Amino acid sequence: MLYHNHQNTSDRTASSSHFKGLAVRAVAFSLVAVMAIMSLAACTTAPTGGEISNTTGSAKAEWTYVTSVYPLYLAASQIANGIANVRVTNLTEEITGCLHDYQLTTGNMKTLEQADVFIVNGAGLEGYLDQIASDLPGLEIVEAAADIELLDDNPHVWVSISLMIRQVETLAEEMGRLDPTNKTAYQDNANAYVARLSELRQKMHDSIGSLANRQIITVHEAFPYFAHEFGLEIIGVIEREPDSEPSAAELATTIDLIREKQVKAVFAEPQYPASAARQIADESGARLFTLDPVASGDLENLDAYLEAMEQNRQVLVEALG
Repeated sequence: MLYHNHQNTSDRTASSSHFKGLAVRAVAFSLVAVMAIMSLAACTTAPTGGEISNTTGSAKAEWTYVTSVYPLYLAASQIANGIANVRVTNLTEEITGCLHDYQLTTGNMKTLEQADVFIVNGAGLEGYLDQIASDLPGLEIVEAAADIELLDDNPHVWVSISLMIRQVETLAEEMGRLDPTNKTAYQDNANAYVARLSELRQKMHDSIGSLANRQIITVHEAFPYFAHEFGLEIIGVIEREPDSEPSAAELATTIDLIREKQVKAVFAEPQYPASAARQIADESGARLFTLDPVASGDLENLDAYLEAMEQNRQVLVEALG
């Protein structure tokens, strides 16, 4: 007896539907698997929230700026204020005198090794820059005074409010170039700070511009830019060289000059001992006051520059009015 292996029509239809369903599910599973692999690859290469890219394109969770001097610490801190992944620290502790001859310590070098950017004044203030460039060739260095025309190679440009504004603008531009993710925040902060500096500058012009007495004696070469901005005349400097005591002959010459010119005020600085300035004032008959070049101060008070300049305004009005 011959047997034929066949199915009826309904059985063949059901079987065909079954295999088609399996094929559809297999294709769908393959698509899901491919999408999952692509998603995983994207997660491993794309920066997550809070990360930023540096100039080489690698992800960074935090930017660390180190400043060489206190006024630039204040400027950079104002620019970075409120930006969560940006940290600003100052290289040096508060010291007496000027930073012309500052010698780097082992701790300073360790701080710079952890920095992304070193913000310096330039203009010859930091005599150790060649050492930094040699020892840390990968460290980005930004000079805040790079495009400022100097007076007799004097580096104390920040003591002029107008030049401090220039430095703030330079720093905001450079910080935004290096860290483009935070560029808008840097610029907004800088604009707000410049507006406050500009308002104070106008207030100082209004107060100092009307003073009849404009000749002053200072203890240190920190105020040429300040005097130039506000129309004051520095006719004598007690300590021409950093950390040097004037000789008896130099003291006598300054006293005679004060008497001859009928100078009303001698100005000490909080970063220097006032003994020589006090002696000159006592023997010449001039009054002793203090002007602050904002070379050092409280790291917690980001408004310290504004407050010091306002105090300088009040002092000058009292001393020369």
